[in-house]
Amino acid sequence: LFEDALESLDDDDDDDDDDDNHQKSHLNKPSLSKVHDESTIDLVQSLVECQKISQLIFENRLNEALRKTKAQENRSLYHSLLHSSISFMQAGMTFNQDDIEATIQALRHTTNMSKKYEPYRPWITFSLTSKPVMTE
Repeated sequence: LFEDALESLDDDDDDDDDDDNHQKSHLNKPSLSKVHDESTIDLVQSLVECQKISQLIFENRLNEALRKTKAQENRSLYHSLLHSSISFMQAGMTFNQDDIEATIQALRHTTNMSKKYEPYRPWITFSLTSKPVMTE
């Protein structure tokens, strides 16, 4: 599932004009997995969008990147994490109290979102009494 998304990102060396054609051709390409459902398309789309926003950072268009991620931070965990990272960079560069508070809120939002997607694992025990003790 994730390998399919990485393949599409590796193949994405075309210009911005060809991005739409590339995404359409990727959807028609056979994937490594036999089942190519809607969640895979959402993953690919999220990763491509985050890659484009990351490119804005490298082009020193930080305000535009921050606006785009703020608008989409509830869309996926990737968007939320990217928004938190950009907010953190802005707070670190400006030392503005409002930016620092916005970063804290963004990090809390990302943490809550990651907890929501974390699988429940009842088989892991967290008991201190079950710890083996060495005696002689």
